[in-house]
Amino acid sequence: MRLLQRYKELMDLAGVGDFSELESFSKYLKNNYSLAEDVDEFCNYLIGNYEHLSVALKISLLDIFSRLDSNMACRLVEKDLSNAYRDFRHAGSKVHQILLIISQSDGVRLPTISIEFNKNMEIALLLLSGKSLKHVLNS
Repeated sequence: MRLLQRYKELMDLAGVGDFSELESFSKYLKNNYSLAEDVDEFCNYLIGNYEHLSVALKISLLDIFSRLDSNMACRLVEKDLSNAYRDFRHAGSKVHQILLIISQSDGVRLPTISIEFNKNMEIALLLLSGKSLKHVLNS
């Protein structure tokens, strides 16, 4: 059986909360990874869908790949880092949009510098503590 087909079967089971085949898949992967004809296809598929996996599955796969293929383990970790950075940037722009709406309704001008994530979060925390945007921007 090909790696990709076996992996997709595992994901189908995991999708309904059945992780009973994870150990079996781990053994299969360890024994067949270097011999499989579809290693590249499997790796590309895994990386493409990696962000949708549960943390438990990611940990399992990283554990396996850290012993089998350190390059693939690094690619998976880089994918996690890339997703985390994208989510971080997205959160920052979302907070900035909210601050822009508040500034328009309060009749104040939000400085362009507040596009910076940390500054946005600082302003948002002050607003949540009850301060007005006008007061926050003037202090």
